[in-house]
Amino acid sequence: MLALTMGCSGAMAQSVVVVMKDGTQQKFGTDYVKEITFIEEKEQQQPEALLLMKTEPFGQGNVVLSFAPATEAYNVVLDMYGPYDAQYLNTGTYNVGSGGTAFTVGNDIKYSYIDFVENGRGKVGFESGKAEVSMTEDYVYTIDMDFILTDGTKFRGTFTGEIPDYSPSKGVEIALSDAKYNDNPQKPGVFYVKFNDTAWSCEMAIDFVSKSDATVLPAGTYTYSAEGAEITFSNRSYLDTYNPSGHFTFTAGTVTVTENAGTYTIDMDLTLDDGRNARITYSGEISGTPTFE
Repeated sequence: MLALTMGCSGAMAQSVVVVMKDGTQQKFGTDYVKEITFIEEKEQQQPEALLLMKTEPFGQGNVVLSFAPATEAYNVVLDMYGPYDAQYLNTGTYNVGSGGTAFTVGNDIKYSYIDFVENGRGKVGFESGKAEVSMTEDYVYTIDMDFILTDGTKFRGTFTGEIPDYSPSKGVEIALSDAKYNDNPQKPGVFYVKFNDTAWSCEMAIDFVSKSDATVLPAGTYTYSAEGAEITFSNRSYLDTYNPSGHFTFTAGTVTVTENAGTYTIDMDLTLDDGRNARITYSGEISGTPTFE
């Protein structure tokens, strides 16, 4: 509430005194005041706390996240697009748009909408607005939503919590089924081994660098080295995944190789170039015959 008082004293000019909510006053000379208009300001809508109900990753940076309040009076479904090679929800500002480009919330009502279940309004799409995504070091996300809906109404909501199925905390776990020496001649002591899993949902290669007199991959613990030092695996190593799709190199890690009568057990503990951990295993023979330059 504010109060207006008019004041004058003898020959002194009249003035308008505005008393603010906090008790402070502002004085204006009437010579400078043309008119006084009272406008009722509505208080800012507070964002409603939401719960994550469903996570649907589709690859190529696309994920659909579904939220609802505790009352489940409505459902918020966001068709979100991050960078093309994203394997988890990237932080940043996602603006409502046509979708398909990085950092957008798709505006196709078939995939992005609020379904007002309780009051019978049904599905309403997004006209404009944004979702601000941030994340702590412990992989706790905050998603602040501020949208204008296609019926002209405003919506504000917020989610804070983990997204277990689309987060850096999930990491990568793969059991491989096939291994083969590369057919191309390598430098002495180098063994370029390619792997895949049964479903062909991934392929990878490890470029082992061993002692120069080795004729097959020796047992040992190989650490990552960009320079390709002895008893390491080099930066020619990589991992490709296909659902969701991505190409990754390694920044650190170890590959432990044991061998018994030609049967290998290979345990990999790797750090991907996007910061996630990958635990990958293989058990079986390595087909093919290594050749050297």
